[in-house]
Amino acid sequence: MTHKQQSYIEQLISANVTVKLIGEAGTGKSTIVINAAENAGIPYSFMTGSRQSSKGDIVGFMSVNGTYVPSPFRVAYEQGHYFNIEEMNAMDPNLAILFNSLDNNKMAFPDGYFEPPHPNFRLIATENPVSKQFGARTQADFSTSNRFYTVRIDKDEDLALTLTSQPIIDQVNVLRNFLEEEGASQSYPLTMRDELLLKQLINLGLDEYPLLRLIDEAPKELRTKFASKQEEFIKSQKALIDEALVQEKRLAEEKAKKENYDKLTQHEVNTLEQIIDKIISKVG
Repeated sequence: MTHKQQSYIEQLISANVTVKLIGEAGTGKSTIVINAAENAGIPYSFMTGSRQSSKGDIVGFMSVNGTYVPSPFRVAYEQGHYFNIEEMNAMDPNLAILFNSLDNNKMAFPDGYFEPPHPNFRLIATENPVSKQFGARTQADFSTSNRFYTVRIDKDEDLALTLTSQPIIDQVNVLRNFLEEEGASQSYPLTMRDELLLKQLINLGLDEYPLLRLIDEAPKELRTKFASKQEEFIKSQKALIDEALVQEKRLAEEKAKKENYDKLTQHEVNTLEQIIDKIISKVG
């Protein structure tokens, strides 16, 4: 199962719309772009923006001996990748302005290369919102942001349920509500990544209360308060989680059996069908 906005984003990218995906951490922004490239049969590459990002990270640079050193962006530009600028608003806005020249379907590189991009090349950006939670983010220059079609990516509840289970989501929601009541939800935001992490921790079976691991960075007083208030709920969920894990294992086994059957050659399938027909005819 993929994100509910997957198909929409794929159609935009395919139509050469320069897309920027904005959403909270763990909503699946990068995964959407990776899936879009895979479904289109086109290579995927990326760079991660930061305050240390430089012009050379984008266009490459000339070494001291006069040799051009290409960047991942240059390779994507020439060879036709889906190129994702992850955390674009974490880099200097003046640096992001370099992408503005793509409006003219050309970009200048240090080695003198000044050709249009490969027909399959697509530029995509993914960002966390500019907020108190993401303090390293900056507001993009209007000339840059105006060149991107911004799409808000929200958490896909159905996808989260498919990847985890209802008892796990319930546990995280209890913790999330507790943090909101304590005025600490901004300091310790919980995302779908935390739901996936909780599932992993439960599977490992290393902790008596794995849910508490999601707020390990919180003060001891806050963690103790949550543990004392929610101990009964956490224990009550254990049986449900165990049941969900058993069901998940059974579904995985059934899926594996189906995949093994699908791998049979047509001859083998025909042979199986002939055997079944013979058995049915004899029984008949």
